[in-house]
Amino acid sequence: MSSGISHRKDVQFLESCNPPLVERNADEFKRLHDMLVAVDPSAERAEKHTQWKSEGSQHYEARLTEGRKLIAQLAEGYDKAANALRSYAFALEVAKAHYSNGRANEQALATLIHTKGTAITREAQEAEPMRQWEDMRATTGVMDFFAELTMDVDDIRDDANRLHDAAGGDFHLAKTTEHEARELCVYELKQAYDLLPDFRMGFIQRVDIVSAIAELRREAAEASTNPLTRLPGSGPKQDYYPLAGNEIVSPTLRDIRLQVANLPGAKDSYWSPPSNAQERAEWITANKEIIKAAARNSGLPPDMVAGIAWQEIGGQLGAFDDATDTLREQAESR
Repeated sequence: MSSGISHRKDVQFLESCNPPLVERNADEFKRLHDMLVAVDPSAERAEKHTQWKSEGSQHYEARLTEGRKLIAQLAEGYDKAANALRSYAFALEVAKAHYSNGRANEQALATLIHTKGTAITREAQEAEPMRQWEDMRATTGVMDFFAELTMDVDDIRDDANRLHDAAGGDFHLAKTTEHEARELCVYELKQAYDLLPDFRMGFIQRVDIVSAIAELRREAAEASTNPLTRLPGSGPKQDYYPLAGNEIVSPTLRDIRLQVANLPGAKDSYWSPPSNAQERAEWITANKEIIKAAARNSGLPPDMVAGIAWQEIGGQLGAFDDATDTLREQAESR
């Protein structure tokens, strides 16, 4: 096999790669960079336009200078990380396009091969079309040899070789594009990480602030059983809602419950979780309305939410989950 040919299995992982998710991480790093940059003008004014003299003014000026330096280093690091991820996301799109072209050529090759018959051995049946053609044009196995004795492939040889090389070339382009981009991205992310300031306390002994303040200790103990715990004088908590009885929930959980209440019930498989591609596809189809609602709520494309569901659904039987929850509750109550 020449260096310019790869097989589908070499790049099949690209099917599960999601460039928009990489792009979202890049956007988050860019958001942090922009926030840090926006702080600098105010920090500069505080450092250069505050006129006062006292015993502490030198410390004030030194700390502001250090603060501005930290902000600049953080902003530079996040900016470099954002650019690295954005470049990798673009390369993933290109690699997936090459992969898609390879699949199209591979399918055309499979159709051409099937005009000459059907593979007999299990190994040949399970092989990808490129491997099947390589086997047909150069007999390798005993069973394949007998299966191909009466098979005349000369009339399709030129077209099959062309499709084989085209598919292999596309897969190889996909492989090299993703690999080179990933290597560069990892290198640049390491550079971005090295740009971040290293916060050290030197030889100063760490102070346990919570243990040192009695009110914080009291609040921590009370908060272990009551989410409405607050320090004296801080006002009532605004981020929790009481429901029926004594149950208290966060606004996020409350919103989820309200949204779910207006949706059709999920068609889940309590006793038989999806275990293969066909069952996963059936689960996605059966719950498409809930998936669409989740997409609207999160601001994500429905296809992306369906893809996340595809990866996450399945697992063990519901009865096992119930048993695990019971054991945890018993352990916590001891």
